[in-house]
Amino acid sequence: MPTSCQWPTARERSSDIGDIRLDRVAFGGMEFPGAIAIVDSGTSLIGAPVTALAAISAKIVLFEKWGVQVAKCSDVEDLTLDFVLSGQAYKLGGEDFILAQQDDLCFLALQPLDQPHGWILGDVFMRRYFVEFDWDKERVGIACTVLDSLCPGGSDDSGGWIVYLALFAVCFVGLQACALACWWATGPARGRLAAGDSTRAGRTRDVPELQLAHI
Repeated sequence: MPTSCQWPTARERSSDIGDIRLDRVAFGGMEFPGAIAIVDSGTSLIGAPVTALAAISAKIVLFEKWGVQVAKCSDVEDLTLDFVLSGQAYKLGGEDFILAQQDDLCFLALQPLDQPHGWILGDVFMRRYFVEFDWDKERVGIACTVLDSLCPGGSDDSGGWIVYLALFAVCFVGLQACALACWWATGPARGRLAAGDSTRAGRTRDVPELQLAHI
């Protein structure tokens, strides 16, 4: 379930409601302030200005192939692509912006745009974040579909599974111990009952023998 929508306070006025002004974009140790973004479901990838890609290339090896940017996986797999709107950072991780891997090369969901400051937030962004277009108030709302460390206000819950497994193990061992204790406590009683049944069964078998001997 998506979290509640956050409505960026600054929107670039234009004929397109999807145009919003970003505080900044950060990737690969570089920051690009004062950017403008278009949230567009008709675009598959993330559109990045060629100037931004050139600056990123100064930090990491980045080149274009088949219309997308390619980098060494070791350089990008631990990075995040951050879009900061109204002080909130909406991040994309490697699982979001890495399209495919070929040997040690990763194909990134970044396509160059021939404009200085414009970015396009396409399907790659909208798969991670729920986007709502409010046509009446001319604004765009963004909400997290997953409340994790990439989401504004989220946290890294990678250790949560360890805690859950530990609690499950403790409960399981406790139940087993209780069951063993109950079995042990009722064991003597079961033994006496079994002995009594054997005695009664033996007496029943003795009766016909006595009767036959009398005849």
